[in-house]
Amino acid sequence: MPLLFDQNISFRVIREISAVFPGSKQVREVGLEGKRDLEIWKWAKENGFAIVFFDADFVNFSLLFNFPPKVIWLRLGNSSTKSIARYLIDRTEDIHSKDRIRILKDSRTSAVQNELTLNNIPSTTMQRPDFSIEEVNKIIRGRRSQFVAQFKENDPIDDSIIEEMLENANWAPTHKVTQPWRFIVYTAAGLKKFADYQAEMYKMRAEKNGTNFIEATYQKFKEQPLKASHVIAILMKRTENSGIPVMEEIAATAMAVQNIYLTACAHGLACYWGTGGPTFWGEAREDFGLEGEDMLMGFFYVAKPASDNWPEGKRESMAEKVGWVRE
Repeated sequence: MPLLFDQNISFRVIREISAVFPGSKQVREVGLEGKRDLEIWKWAKENGFAIVFFDADFVNFSLLFNFPPKVIWLRLGNSSTKSIARYLIDRTEDIHSKDRIRILKDSRTSAVQNELTLNNIPSTTMQRPDFSIEEVNKIIRGRRSQFVAQFKENDPIDDSIIEEMLENANWAPTHKVTQPWRFIVYTAAGLKKFADYQAEMYKMRAEKNGTNFIEATYQKFKEQPLKASHVIAILMKRTENSGIPVMEEIAATAMAVQNIYLTACAHGLACYWGTGGPTFWGEAREDFGLEGEDMLMGFFYVAKPASDNWPEGKRESMAEKVGWVRE
């Protein structure tokens, strides 16, 4: 297995280890000097190299993006080039092991060598928040959809609340931290722009496809967005070669929308997620910057409510929807 040395490790080490690790390179030799760590990571993956480094950054990449490439974190303190080379040669078997991450230490760092464990993963931690389960239950079970007929018109929501909703969306669960959600926010004059866009596209599609053009539908497309304070387009953008199933990215985006929903309802706002209009119109994909498996997943309408009354919720018993396996 050839090794790719980070720029903080001298290129001279390659000559010392060439017999044991033939074909090894330093990032400068392959045009990666000064490049972002992610670019180095991708090059190593595409070319079958293991990355050797002093800093913890590549360990974090391995935790996020999995294997390959293999990463070798040297924690040797102040060491000469010859010492590093001799150390690597002495631990050839460890380097060729199947572990995706190897942390190699010398006696000065209190251990000879360690595999990565949860106790030595470099990460940022925080004190566990003091959650209130009563408040969590209250907001989840109290979330409601309210539609345009229940909106208070001409009384816009402050943008700071919309920004808070979107920030909470950004904390949805996401496999490999791909964060596939994207949003476009229409407000003020932007609402008319969106309304005209979907109305005219509806008309164009009817003419092109020879389907019925219904004036009432056309007018609805032109008028409904204007009754909202903000309309948020919901997009799912795929990460190229992530290996994540499309279903997981759709689910992650839906969970981001749930966070938007919960935050809006916590502010006492009227809102709903709809999948009408351009959502499934192929002609709209380019306009929303969608490619390949990207998706337009609908539009989130939000406004202040016209009434102080909150809708009643209704759900069937959970007992009818769950099976337990105990043996």
